[in-house]
Amino acid sequence: MKDKKTLYTIIVLLVIFLPLGLYGTIKHLKEGNVLIDDNPNKEYVLNNKVYFYDDLGNLVNTYECQKTCSKITPTIIDGGYNINYYEGDEEVLTDLKNNYAFFKEGDKTILYSIVLGKKFLEFDSIKTYNVKHSNPIAILQSNNLYGVFSISNMQVLVPYEYDFISIPNRVKDGVLDTSRFIVLKNNDWSVIEDNEVLNKSPFKSPIVDFNDNYIVTSDGGTYYNIYDYNNNTYLESLSKKKVYCIGNYVVIISNIEANDQVLIYDNLENEAIYNLDLPEYTEIRFEDNNENIDLYLDNNLYQSIVLK
Repeated sequence: MKDKKTLYTIIVLLVIFLPLGLYGTIKHLKEGNVLIDDNPNKEYVLNNKVYFYDDLGNLVNTYECQKTCSKITPTIIDGGYNINYYEGDEEVLTDLKNNYAFFKEGDKTILYSIVLGKKFLEFDSIKTYNVKHSNPIAILQSNNLYGVFSISNMQVLVPYEYDFISIPNRVKDGVLDTSRFIVLKNNDWSVIEDNEVLNKSPFKSPIVDFNDNYIVTSDGGTYYNIYDYNNNTYLESLSKKKVYCIGNYVVIISNIEANDQVLIYDNLENEAIYNLDLPEYTEIRFEDNNENIDLYLDNNLYQSIVLK
């Protein structure tokens, strides 16, 4: 009982004094410190100092680096597991609504409170895929464990207890669906949403892709299996060179014939709804384009496949 009363007292005090403390800090930043903007081009890092500007271009705070500082660089090792991931070309996150910022100091990724003028969290690496997110998140690694951090509300969405976390290419209209994640823990692979495991039992081979109906695993990129979320298998006898989940479709590159062939399924209990013989190519990729699937060969649009 005493512990509960103590907890309630702490919560009440936090509710009363935390806003006052923030107000005082903001007032101090505005009135107590005179910031000299010696950064004519408003660079993010200049002379080993990080500069924080508001949306109007006004300098609101700076950070003197103790070690070499730079913009963050996402660490994406998903290809090592043969995951069908998407890496965009948008600029990596820096300022977050003028309240927090990411930067790299030495070998650490820093989440910095601009208002408080303090380091908020430190991580070993960060992954954002450099593309817009349906729910802005960052996959962060600390002490060899991964978790998911919400950029919107500065809260941990997925606890830091996984050996690896990834999101496959669930990009539609330039936005990555960040509601589900591939996770690895104790050699078990699963798909999770809201911290709930969706597959009936974990897989021992890496999960490389998924959609709402199917999960694809791969043994080193040489052999593919396709399951539903009850762990039933599909198309076991079909030769599969590569398997993708594009929207609600499963796309298989098969080499049944002399040349590679694209097979597209909307239901793996039925026959393919589309097939296409491919010419010789070096690189292939697919993009979800509304009801179409855009097929690129060697970075050139080869065909926009209309499925409905």
